[in-house]
Amino acid sequence: MNRLPKPAFFLFLLAFFLFSPLKTWSRHIVGGELSYRYLSTQISGEKRYAFTLNLYRDCFGGGAAFDDPAQLAIYRGAWDQAVLVSAFEVTVDSIEKLNYGANCMDATFNLCLEKGSYKFERLLQPTDDSYFIIYQRCCLTQTLSNIINPGEVGSTFMVELTAMAMYENNSSPELPDWPTTALCIHQPVNLSQSATDPDGDKLEYRFAAPYSGGGSALQPPSLYACDGAIPTPPCGPPYAECPFIEPEYSPQAPLAGDPVVQIDSVTGLITGIPRRIGQYLAAIEYREYRDSFLLSAVRRTIIFNVVDNPIPTVDRPAAISSFQLRPNPATDWVDWDVSLNLVEIRVVDLLGRQLKKVQGMATAGMHIQDLKAGYYQVLAVDREGKAWVCPLAIVR
Repeated sequence: MNRLPKPAFFLFLLAFFLFSPLKTWSRHIVGGELSYRYLSTQISGEKRYAFTLNLYRDCFGGGAAFDDPAQLAIYRGAWDQAVLVSAFEVTVDSIEKLNYGANCMDATFNLCLEKGSYKFERLLQPTDDSYFIIYQRCCLTQTLSNIINPGEVGSTFMVELTAMAMYENNSSPELPDWPTTALCIHQPVNLSQSATDPDGDKLEYRFAAPYSGGGSALQPPSLYACDGAIPTPPCGPPYAECPFIEPEYSPQAPLAGDPVVQIDSVTGLITGIPRRIGQYLAAIEYREYRDSFLLSAVRRTIIFNVVDNPIPTVDRPAAISSFQLRPNPATDWVDWDVSLNLVEIRVVDLLGRQLKKVQGMATAGMHIQDLKAGYYQVLAVDREGKAWVCPLAIVR
C-alpha cells in the first residue's frame, strides 16, 4: 500500500466518491418504462393485452423501496381530455439484481441496481380514443445536475395505446437491456439502445423530456393527491415535463457535452463526450411507425452518472481489500481487524462532509446509531500515516 501525501489523499477520496456505486439515488427510483403486448381478441370484440412496468433502483438505497403493491390506473380519451377507466394494484412479479461498471472504473467497484418488474393483463374495448396506462411516484433524487428543484418533482411512467395500435393488434417495441449508467468524464460514450419490434415496424429514437408526476407532500390526504408522493389513483394526462436547467441542458441534450451527447434517430446509438461530473436525468423515446403512421411511443427514463477517472498511481483494490468493515451493511456497530493498528477513523457522507470522528491507538470498532440509514465512506489512518477508504451502508 502506497503512502499518500495529504493532497493526493483528498484527490483519491474525491475520485472514490465520484465513481463509487454508493450513491443515494434511491431516495428513489432511478428509471423505468411501461410497455404492452397484444395477446388476443375476444368474441365480444375486447382485446387482451399484457403490460409490463419495469422500475430500477440502487440495491441499498436508504429511500423508498419498490411499491408492493404499486398503484396503477387506466384512462381513456384524448391527451388533454381523458377519463379514469380503472384503478388497481399490481404486486411485484420479480426483483433482479443488475451489476454495471464503466471503463474508467475498476472492476472492484460495480454499480448494483435492482430491477423490479410488474406484470398484468387487461381486457380493453377498442374505441376511437387512446388508452393511457399510468404509474406515478415521487420524487427524483435531489442531486440531479440538469433539473430544476428535482427533490420536488416526481415521475410518470406511462404508455399510450392508440386507437390505431388497437386496430392493428400492435405490440410496443421490445426495449434493449438497461444500459450502463456510469459514464466516464472526457471519454467517448458508445451505448446502443436499439430496440426490436415484434411486428416489424420502423423504429425511430430520440431524447425526450421525462414526464413529471406526483410531488413532495407526505401526509394524508395530500400524500395520495396529484401533488403527493404516491398519487392514488395515478392522475391522468396531460403531464408537465420535468424542467431542465436551460439553456445548458435540454430534453434533447440532457447531458450537454462536447460533442453533445445525443442519440442517433436511426440506430439508437448514444454518442458524445460528457464534460461535467454529475447525475443527469434523461428519457429515450422509442417511436414506432407503420406505413408512416405513428402507432406507439415508449419512454424509458434513465439517470446517467458522469464519474471521474481513477487516479492511476493509487492501488485502490489493495487499499480496499486490506480494510474491511464488519458487518456491512450494518445497523448500529461496525468493527475491523485490530492488527491494522488504526489510530483515526472518520465517517463522511457522499458530499464529503465529516459526520463522525474516532481517535485512539488500536481502535477496533465504532458505534453508528447516531448516523442515518444511507451510504457513507469510512476513512482510516494507521500509526504510520497510511490511509484507507471503505464504503459503508447503514440500514435500519
